[in-house]
Amino acid sequence: MSIQNKILNLLDFIDFDICNKCMKGERANRTLDVLELIHTNVCGPFPTVAWNDQQNFITLIDNFLRYDYIYLVHEKAKSL
Repeated sequence: MSIQNKILNLLDFIDFDICNKCMKGERANRTLDVLELIHTNVCGPFPTVAWNDQQNFITLIDNFLRYDYIYLVHEKAKSL
């Protein structure tokens, strides 16, 4: 048995109620225009501080272009 098998059990995507393709990152349909759908995520705080004392960041991904942008923030509450 490998170390990887001891940490986490393999996921069986059949047990989930949401779309299996979306969970696996295989979403087939892209949007038809720029900025039609933006995926976001707020992450942090991280123990390592950025050059301007920011420990959190927001990721923004355009579904059409697959353009990624990271925006640094001081607090998660400021991202709302």
